[in-house]
Amino acid sequence: MNLAENGENEHGAASISVPNVWRTLPPEFASCDVFYSDPPWSRGYPTFNARAGGEWPPYTAFVLRLDRLALNLAPPVIYVVDRSFARLCHADFTASLMLNGRPAVAASYRLAIPVAFKDSESLLELLARRFRRVGDFMAGYGRTGRVFAGLGGSFVLSDYNAHCIGYIANHAPGWFRP
Repeated sequence: MNLAENGENEHGAASISVPNVWRTLPPEFASCDVFYSDPPWSRGYPTFNARAGGEWPPYTAFVLRLDRLALNLAPPVIYVVDRSFARLCHADFTASLMLNGRPAVAASYRLAIPVAFKDSESLLELLARRFRRVGDFMAGYGRTGRVFAGLGGSFVLSDYNAHCIGYIANHAPGWFRP
């Protein structure tokens, strides 16, 4: 099975890329019926920038751009974030959960979410059972796609870090059920 950058695998179920959400999302995201992302937190933002390379705006501008993006997308959008992000965004619903062993907030636009989740993986599993194709424009090493693919769904993943996209391209074919 081959998963090419900006391509589809033999299941027609995946697309990966390195985008620039400061402009617009790549057209591949138009097929998504839900969006999920756990963008960098305020304390990790400088590290995120260093790994991704390039010049990045201050954290507040970053949050407001992602907030505006979520407000302008038609499908539901869920960001799993720290409290500083949650205070700046205009999400319709919030719920507490854990992300990588740390307290986090699920900030949801256009989708009521239960108030209690054990962790972000549980939230992803619920989304994968309810939606068919997830978009994650800050996918890191692809957990969102792995969960959706493992439950029979598909995904569009992107990240600013080309190393992460390379990892996903090498590992994603094994995420799909036979």
